[in-house]
Amino acid sequence: MKKSILGVLSCIVLFVSQPLSAESSFEDELKKSSSGTVSSRFRVGYFAGIGYQGRIGGDGDTKIQGLLLEGGLYGLFNPVRNFFDIEIGINGKYNTGMNKTSSDSGKTTYYAGLKQITLYGGLVFRVGEEGKALSLGLSKAIYINEVQTDELKDSGIKKHDLENGMGAYIEYQTDELSGNIFFVRAEVERIDIVSAYDTVQDNVGSILVGMKY
Repeated sequence: MKKSILGVLSCIVLFVSQPLSAESSFEDELKKSSSGTVSSRFRVGYFAGIGYQGRIGGDGDTKIQGLLLEGGLYGLFNPVRNFFDIEIGINGKYNTGMNKTSSDSGKTTYYAGLKQITLYGGLVFRVGEEGKALSLGLSKAIYINEVQTDELKDSGIKKHDLENGMGAYIEYQTDELSGNIFFVRAEVERIDIVSAYDTVQDNVGSILVGMKY
């Protein structure tokens, strides 16, 4: 009788122990697949880029257009390995403004620049070959100010009072260059132009090429 009971208990122990072993193995694999070194799961750095920014429509007449210089700090967090990253950052933008002279009439048109400090955040999805990614996100200017050239001031055009600066961007990234991240970003921002009588909006678009370190 005792031998029979021991035999049954042995079978039960053997039957139960196999699923537990399999479950333990699955948990180990899950932990392994979602874990990584600190450098692969969280990256902090700085970036710099150069591009173009200009007014692309709206109800205002800000005449913003010129060379765009941008730099900032970013953090790239990878909550689930090989799925998506979360990127947040702060950047400073400086649009130099510019002037254009018509070859036909010889008339020169002067354009204003723009200074901004912007917070941004988005999701970075890995696509195609290893090291390539596509990012989608939103931005919000915490400081925004129009830059007027001397020519604009002399022409009697008043400096606009700007606020908000809400934007959306799409960015292509690749880290094939010595571990640094090369990126190309296209962004559209809506800026409020405030006056004593009304508030209208202008849309500003930009294209930026840069490197994240």
